[in-house]
Amino acid sequence: MRDLTTVTSLDLSHNQLTELPDWLTELTDLTKLDLHGNQLTALPESIGNLTALTWLSLYGNQLTELPANLPKQTRVQA
Repeated sequence: MRDLTTVTSLDLSHNQLTELPDWLTELTDLTKLDLHGNQLTALPESIGNLTALTWLSLYGNQLTELPANLPKQTRVQA
């Protein structure tokens, strides 16, 4: 069985997500996360656990703010 914590890229775009799944923030090796085209209105503070994250796509959601603890090196497309 594959260890999902070693996943580095994940595309969850266009899935009509209204919130992020709890297991997502356990993917600590994740560097690229595509969440565009969902129905997110907020991101959990636990997204700050993704310390390797360098690219995050959020356009096409209903977000009004981002968590302050996003890793500093994260490039956000919103």
